[in-house]
Amino acid sequence: MDKMLLSPEQAAEVIGVYPSMVRQWVKTGKLPHIRIGRCIRIPAQAVEAFAHNLIQDAKKSQKPQPR
Repeated sequence: MDKMLLSPEQAAEVIGVYPSMVRQWVKTGKLPHIRIGRCIRIPAQAVEAFAHNLIQDAKKSQKPQPR
């Protein structure tokens, strides 16, 4: 069974960014998370949805603008 909750380091590896970027997204509320004591854990489904949204946003910004 895959992990349901990921550390910021694991989430960063999945998305392909530095862990500090994941922590920034958590801090600003862009990436849903839970705290277990002092530990931050991010639901794997939230990481997948967040990565999907990043891809969709990148595709939208690459579309040529009509003249």
